Amino acid sequence: MKLKKILITGASGQLGNSLKKKLKKNYIIYPFNKKKFDITNKNLILQKIDKINPDVLINCAAFTDVSLAQTKKKEAYNVNSLSPLNLAKICNKKNILFIHFSTDYVFFGNKKSKYNESNLAIPKSYYGFTKLKGEQFIKKNAKKYIILRVSWLYYENFDNFVTKIVKFYKSRKDLYVTRYEMGIPTYCDDVSEATSVILRNYFDNKLNYGVYHYTSKGKPITRFTFANQILKLLKNKYKQNFSLYSNRNNLNSIRPNNSALEAQKIRKSLNIKLPNWKISLEKMISKHKI
Repeated sequence: MKLKKILITGASGQLGNSLKKKLKKNYIIYPFNKKKFDITNKNLILQKIDKINPDVLINCAAFTDVSLAQTKKKEAYNVNSLSPLNLAKICNKKNILFIHFSTDYVFFGNKKSKYNESNLAIPKSYYGFTKLKGEQFIKKNAKKYIILRVSWLYYENFDNFVTKIVKFYKSRKDLYVTRYEMGIPTYCDDVSEATSVILRNYFDNKLNYGVYHYTSKGKPITRFTFANQILKLLKNKYKQNFSLYSNRNNLNSIRPNNSALEAQKIRKSLNIKLPNWKISLEKMISKHKI
C-alpha cells in the first residue's frame, strides 16, 4: 500500500517537532520551517504544494506571542488570519485535508466552567482575534478541514511554561506565579497522538470535519497550581527544595482569566483518548532530560 504524504508547516516549533516524530512511522513526512515554507508567501506555498502533492496539510505555523501581537498587528494578522485563508483555498482546490491548530484564547475568559465548541468565541486579545479570524476563513473556504483548539501546550527542550519553571528551579531563584489564569495543560505528544487518530479516521473515510477542542483530562487549574505540580515532580527527581510564591496581581489583562476547554466532542465523535494532565506531565519530566 502506498504511503500517504503529510506536509507540516511550522515544523521547527514544539508541536511541529512532536508531530514529526509521531507521524513519520506511518506516513511520508514533509516538514518545513519558516525559512523553507513561509506561509505568508502565497506563490511559495503553491510551488511547494504542487511539487509535493500532499494528501494532508498540517499547519503548525503561527504568530504566538500574545503581548507582541498587540503592537505587531499586521504581522500577526498575516500569519494567523490571511495565511490560513490562502492555505484553506489551496487545500480545497486540490482536495487536500487541512488540519489547523487554533487556541483557547479565542474565548474572552469570563465563563465559570469549561468552554465547549458551541460557546460564542469573543477574544480578549488581538492575538485571539487573529486566530479566530483564521478559523472563520477556513470554515468559509475549505470543505475538508479540522480545526483543533488546544491550550497551554508544553514540550521538552522548547520555551514554554514547564521549561521556564525548570530553569527557575535549577537557578534556585524565587518564583512568582499568577493565580488569575486558569486552564488545562496539554502535552504536545498527546496532541500528536490525537492527530494520528484523526488521520486514521480520515483515510478510513470516517472523519467528521469541523472544529474540535483537544486538551488533557482534568479540572481547570491555575498557573500557580500547575507550577506547584511541576515543582513537586522536580523535587522527587532532583531532591532540591524551591520557593514558589503567589502573584496576586493580574498583570496579563489581555489574557483570559479562564480558558479551560471542554474536549468531550472529540472524545465521543472521533474516539480520541484524553490523558490526565498530571500523568502526561509526569511522563515528560521522568522520561526526558530537563
